[in-house]
Amino acid sequence: MPKKTLNIGLIGYLFMGKAHSNGWRQAPRFFDMKHDVRLHTICGRNASAVEKARKQYGWDHAATDWRNVVADPEIDIIDINTPNDSHAEIAIAAAKAGKHILCEKPLALTHRDAIAMLEMAENQEVHLSCHQNRRWDVDYLAIKQAIENGLIGDLFYMETFVGGCSHPCGYWHSHDEISGGTAYDWGAHYLDWIVSLIPERIKSVIGTRHKRVWHDVTNADQERIQIRFAGGQEAEFTHSDIAAVRKPKWYLLGTRGAIIGHWRDVVEYKIDPALYFEKHAIPATEMPADLTLHRRDTSGQIVTQNLAIPRRQHYLFHQNIADHLLTGEPIAAPLEHSVRVVGILEAAAKSAANGGTLEVVDDERG
Repeated sequence: MPKKTLNIGLIGYLFMGKAHSNGWRQAPRFFDMKHDVRLHTICGRNASAVEKARKQYGWDHAATDWRNVVADPEIDIIDINTPNDSHAEIAIAAAKAGKHILCEKPLALTHRDAIAMLEMAENQEVHLSCHQNRRWDVDYLAIKQAIENGLIGDLFYMETFVGGCSHPCGYWHSHDEISGGTAYDWGAHYLDWIVSLIPERIKSVIGTRHKRVWHDVTNADQERIQIRFAGGQEAEFTHSDIAAVRKPKWYLLGTRGAIIGHWRDVVEYKIDPALYFEKHAIPATEMPADLTLHRRDTSGQIVTQNLAIPRRQHYLFHQNIADHLLTGEPIAAPLEHSVRVVGILEAAAKSAANGGTLEVVDDERG
């Protein structure tokens, strides 16, 4: 069997560039010697900065025009890490060029663009995935396993929350014309969790917003998305940058029990001879939630127990994509779910702009 190599072209090197570089670099260790993944070209508009990133992250070549990367006959996969409003243009061009595509979340800003990306990939017979790396977060995996094992019966209601009380992140992430809005960031992951745990067709969406504190950015300070499914199930996602007290990360109700997941705040201390010690807080979003299962036993009493958390494994998303293209392994995060997420985000944005009106969702391709 001849050796197969996947040559990667990474477009955009800031923010997630390091994570994607690490992911692709780790992928070959899971294969035998017949397969390989090569960090071919990293691309960014600032020539000196992207050259620095090339050396730091271990890429072979640097480029400043994404069109040249898409046109390069040696490249097999285009990995898109650019601002949200450019995803669709680059992905469609890459598909036309016959490249497989990995796109950072969210897949696109509108459902129409997401469908156009999906259909172009299908027509060109290339693979398209959205970077749903949070499918391997261990608290999500524990909840998914608990539901599959029937520990809470049929899931009919769930809430998820992320945020706190601090200034939103800078650059384009907090400007809605580029980002899409507050919920397009963490919401792209949390809504992906929701549609994977409740696989019913989406019936309607309501979105609400508050703009009260952070007036130097255009994103809302808080966004809440309520979803109703065809089977009557309900789900809610809230992202708040003005929450002095956080809600639980997870709250799920089933016909036989419930799961609640509380945030874990972890602080590390390091000895410093001059300052006595340094204090470093690990972001709560990077720590698995403390999960508690509440279950009704045969006597009718509610029994409480800690939910087992699996061991964390790193860079499994990139391994899954490479395995799929090289060996045919099934995709863990179906593209249709990412398309559905974009539909929810767009419907919620329309609802919020209209004062929280109910929006009927077109869920045909998702």
